[in-house]
Amino acid sequence: MKRLTLQLIPLLLAYILQAQVGIGTTTPHSSAILEISSTSKGFLLPRLTQAQRDALVDPAQGLLIYNTDSKSIEIYTGITGNIGSHWKLTISADTSTNGTAMISNITDCNTASTGILGSGASITANSVTQTITVEVTKEGTYSIEAEANGVTFAKSGVFSALGSQTIELIASGTPTALGTHSFTINTSPSCSFNRTTVSPPPTLPANIELSDGVNLAILSIYDDDYFPYNTPTSASATGSEAAGGSTETLIDIGGELTTTGKTLKIPYTVTNSPVNLLAFSQTVTVASAHIRPSQTEASTDGGGIAHQVTLSWEARNNIPVGKGFIEATIKAETSNMYPIKLDLNKGLGTDNNGLTIATFNIPLDSTLGNTGNVTLRITPGIPDRKFGETTTLTGGSTGRYHDFIYLPVTAADGNIWLNNNLGANYANMNIPGIFAPAQQASTYSDYHAYGSMFQWGRYSDGHELINWTNSTTGTPVTTTISNDHSQTTTPNNSTFYRSDIMPSSQNGNWLDFGSSPNPTEDGLWQDESGDNNPCPPGFRVPTRTEYLDLFNLEGISSSAYPLTHSDGRERGVESTLAFSCSGLRLALGNVSYSGNSLNSWNSTIMSGWGASVAYISNNSGIVLNSGIARGLGCAVRCIKD
Repeated sequence: MKRLTLQLIPLLLAYILQAQVGIGTTTPHSSAILEISSTSKGFLLPRLTQAQRDALVDPAQGLLIYNTDSKSIEIYTGITGNIGSHWKLTISADTSTNGTAMISNITDCNTASTGILGSGASITANSVTQTITVEVTKEGTYSIEAEANGVTFAKSGVFSALGSQTIELIASGTPTALGTHSFTINTSPSCSFNRTTVSPPPTLPANIELSDGVNLAILSIYDDDYFPYNTPTSASATGSEAAGGSTETLIDIGGELTTTGKTLKIPYTVTNSPVNLLAFSQTVTVASAHIRPSQTEASTDGGGIAHQVTLSWEARNNIPVGKGFIEATIKAETSNMYPIKLDLNKGLGTDNNGLTIATFNIPLDSTLGNTGNVTLRITPGIPDRKFGETTTLTGGSTGRYHDFIYLPVTAADGNIWLNNNLGANYANMNIPGIFAPAQQASTYSDYHAYGSMFQWGRYSDGHELINWTNSTTGTPVTTTISNDHSQTTTPNNSTFYRSDIMPSSQNGNWLDFGSSPNPTEDGLWQDESGDNNPCPPGFRVPTRTEYLDLFNLEGISSSAYPLTHSDGRERGVESTLAFSCSGLRLALGNVSYSGNSLNSWNSTIMSGWGASVAYISNNSGIVLNSGIARGLGCAVRCIKD
């Protein structure tokens, strides 16, 4: 009997291992290990709130729960740990995005907010926003709104990817009542956020009007995977993004706003008679999502402590009729503020503006409620148009000679310019110890700010590159010179084509494929879409008129501004763009006048075949009304299109 029992045990174990279980049925389906059958009762999963779900320790892949917050059945797809984005919705009792997309949860209803709501003041387009973060479980269209107090936050679009996604809701309307109001998202699941309506800023005196849209950018970047760099196709966002999957030299520059602050210039126009302007001050809060956890944080992570920042300007009396600027300050309150670092490929955005972290509401004129914005932004910098690309020089040398990063700055004319000349050493990430994209010329002979010397209308093919060894000495990277002229607009070499006047049809140009001038030659640097535009995407070579306005408003022109220096070079370096005197590359190919003068190209054609330059020397700061030969080498400073 004992022997028989021992023989039966393996048979019994084999049966158990292969057996199916039926509850409410004696014939479970052949494909099921477990079948539950009932016509009067259901199957009840464990019911957890989202907080309880997120507190589970190392949940197994395939674990099922019912989320009582999102009213959905969820399955865990992660490998280890407990990561919220690895919980995927399988069935939802009630989900709606007012489109074809589905979301399982709104993980953050206050990811970011910008702008100020002023009672009775119509909201300027795109000036007030609220960013939320959702968990997308089905791609498709969405239409999201939240409405209260006469204001509607809304955004429609398409989710083209699953997982965590941010949505920037844009406000419209006119706030009616003062105080804090709750806005509830019209999706299921839903969430609510609060926005406060305040009294609008006081009006300005009659006869003065301020410019809208001035911004101050702070460079803040952390990235070690940025090649190949691609022009942004989406809005600026936090977090990291792999470019090519390789590890490059780490760029780690932490932005900072001190309690002393940074200055910016707000352009004004005064008409009819002089104006007395009152002092102004406004304080707003930068969200914790845009603050680094610590000053030394070595990542793109936010999550620090929310910080207050203040915009202010002092009273000014007897502002004369004409154009000028108010010098304002944005500073951190209580202690220095350390904004989040951005990824180069993810943080710049399609508008090249970076990420807005604070918006101030200022009066624009004497009309109550007519207000504009001053924004505080962080940026990973503006990469050169050829950033990361390999260039082959005359003679066969190849390399990444254009790994430059620039900072956008708003000048007294209200336009956004690059802070340095194209090719400046400060912008060159291949020069360790000098690379500092936010740094500008400290003196007019600061050769680290001199940069490249372009022939007018020519692309960044290496002909323009200069090695600067001191304030008066610059050596072209390519010393090859040709007395013949290029027969194509893209010679694809770095040879310097001399700008002599022979043959007569060439007229001082490096380029000769027909009688000059001709529309093809003249159009090479016209507009952002110019065939040989050397500026970063979204930027272009400025016009002569734009340089005239800049020189007048910044005080560089000796004839149009109360002089602070008799030396034009001092006025140039003290301007917002901190011009330095790089000199000129002459027709023979040699670099001259370095430390004595600046010649910076603009896009305007003058005197038939020549092109205009902005010129600064010891006794002048002017924009020439006659052209110089296009074959000469001059600096280039870019303006946002």
